[in-house]
Amino acid sequence: MIRVVAFLSIICFLIACEPGNIEELPMVHPKLAVFGDPEPGSPWLVSVSHTIPMFTRTFGPEGVSDATVKIFEGDQLIEQLTCDCHFNDTVSKFKGITNGPVIGHTYRVEVAAGGYETATAHYTQPPIVEIEDFTFEITGIQRSDPNSYIYSVSKTVAIEVTFTDPPGENYYNIALTSRSRKDPSKEDSGFIFLHSDLFEYQTSETQQGQFIDDKNFEGKRVTLKFSTQLRANIFLPLPGQDPAKRDTFATPYLTFSLRNVAKELHEYNRFATSKVTFAPDAEPYLYSTNIENGIGIFAGFSASKRELEYGPF
Repeated sequence: MIRVVAFLSIICFLIACEPGNIEELPMVHPKLAVFGDPEPGSPWLVSVSHTIPMFTRTFGPEGVSDATVKIFEGDQLIEQLTCDCHFNDTVSKFKGITNGPVIGHTYRVEVAAGGYETATAHYTQPPIVEIEDFTFEITGIQRSDPNSYIYSVSKTVAIEVTFTDPPGENYYNIALTSRSRKDPSKEDSGFIFLHSDLFEYQTSETQQGQFIDDKNFEGKRVTLKFSTQLRANIFLPLPGQDPAKRDTFATPYLTFSLRNVAKELHEYNRFATSKVTFAPDAEPYLYSTNIENGIGIFAGFSASKRELEYGPF
């Protein structure tokens, strides 16, 4: 009975509150949200949107297509990026056409737009850490009923990569990505989950690979081991079709990347892969950021890669 009375008392109190009091809560002015992870050999690419203050009546962020995005090295303007914008974009993508980052150089991004404080960030492009030895071995295959029209195949894969960690603090992103079936020269940005006891966070939901630092092998030659599952659904020919014809949506083309990432990018993605459920463009902002007068990340990586073709399913 006491609980019922207490509950009713709370309801009466909430009803008595004037709606105007809620409207008088101080609102946080939106900030620019800036995201970029430059890589040598690729043109500059920076995404721009804005934060969403809590309790606002909106369905999500919008791109800021009228922003001006500039890349500097020291005080020298390297390039003003061009907006590759489309109607109703949730982010506006600004691309470079003349150059990209150079290893060892320090860059600054400056993003300005009407109604927002100018957002800036800087970082130094890290060196490539070369893969010295690499193995990719299929250790097991499982199939469902191959006589059905659709059946599944799962391959267990063991991966070993050897490299020498340079002096000083280094941070790595280990990624296995798929490439297009139709054009293997193109990445399709599909990240495949890698398992290892090295990883602080084990999540199959990450869209950026897995992140580690060098605290356990600083300055040493090291071999890291990973495992993963490659799965595909096989579609057999229908009656009347060519018996040799079958199809699968899985690609046999993969890329393994050992990415040496800037510390700022490591901290941002390490937090982003720790099963945090808050939207990265909402306020209050709980992610690590190096953006001054804004949120997000602008810091790069340099990668050593191995392209793989592991055969059809």
